[in-house]
Amino acid sequence: MYPQHQYHQALDPTSNGVPGPIYTQQRNPVNPPTASIAGQPQPLYPHPHPHQQQLPPPLQQQQQQQQQQQQQQHPPPPSSSALNGQHNPIPRHPPHHPPAQEPLPSASDVQQTLGLAVPQMAEFASSMVYLMWHARRPSVMALHSNSRTPITNALANQNDNQETAHIASSTSSAFKKFSRQILHATQLSESVVMLSLKYIAMLLQRNPNIQGAEGSEYRLFTVALMLANKFLDDNTFTNKTWSEVSGMKVTDLNIMELEFLDVLSFRLFVRKDEFERWKVALVNFKNQLQSVYQAQEQEQRQKMIEASLKS
Repeated sequence: MYPQHQYHQALDPTSNGVPGPIYTQQRNPVNPPTASIAGQPQPLYPHPHPHQQQLPPPLQQQQQQQQQQQQQQHPPPPSSSALNGQHNPIPRHPPHHPPAQEPLPSASDVQQTLGLAVPQMAEFASSMVYLMWHARRPSVMALHSNSRTPITNALANQNDNQETAHIASSTSSAFKKFSRQILHATQLSESVVMLSLKYIAMLLQRNPNIQGAEGSEYRLFTVALMLANKFLDDNTFTNKTWSEVSGMKVTDLNIMELEFLDVLSFRLFVRKDEFERWKVALVNFKNQLQSVYQAQEQEQRQKMIEASLKS
C-alpha cells in the first residue's frame, strides 16, 4: 500500500468546494519527485524508504538532476492506477451531450392548421361532433379511416359535400353555445380539440352500434376534451374543474370517462404520422364545408338581386 501523498488540492472559488481541474503538488527540496527506474514509475514518499539505499549528499543531488533530465526527455508511462482514475492530478470528464428527445405531436408539426379563433373553432368542432355522433356521415367517418394509412381514398364529390354541409347546419345553437363556453373557459389548444374529435371517431369505430341519445353530445364532447387535455398537455384540469366549467357532476364525469376509456381499451396513444394526417384531413374538410357555405350564400344573394330587379 502506498504511503499517503502530500497534495494540496486546488479549489475553484466558483465551484462550491468541488475540486478544480488542476491539482498542485508540494515539492520537498530534500525528497526527489517521482523517479523512473527501468521505465517503471516509483511512488513518491515523504521520507526515504527504509529499504532504499542512502547515497551521499553530492551523489544524491547529481542523481536528482539526471532523473529530472530523464523525466523531461522521456516521461514515464502512466501506471495502472492512473488509468483507473486513481491519483490522477488532472481529472478528465467526458463531454456531456444530452440525448435527443423525440418530438411530440403538436399543431406546429403540420403546415396546414385550422387557425380559427375560439368562436369559429367551437362552431366547427360542434358540427363535427354532430356529424359523427348523430348523423354518422360516411364521408366524415372516412376521414378517420384514411388518416390511419398514408394512402388516401378519393375525396367526396360535390353533391356529398353539399348534403354534409346541410346536415351540419342542423347542429343545435345550444350545443354550439356550450362548445364556445367550454373552449373559452379552458383555452385549450387547437391540437387538443382535434385530438378530442379523433377520440370520438375511434370510439365509434370500435363500437359502431352505440346510439347517442338527444343531448348526449354535451357529455361526449366534454369527456373527449378531458381525455385529450390529459394526454397531450402538461398542465391539465382536474375533473372537479371540468365539473365547474361544464355544469356536470363530478361523479357523472368520472363514470363517463371510465366508460369512454373502456371502449378504447385505455389506448389513447395516436401515432404522430396518423395524427398529422388527421389534422390535415380536418383542415381540408373544413375548407370544403366553407366553400359550400360560400356558394350557398352567393346563390341566395343572387336570387335576392333577381327578385328585386323583377319587382
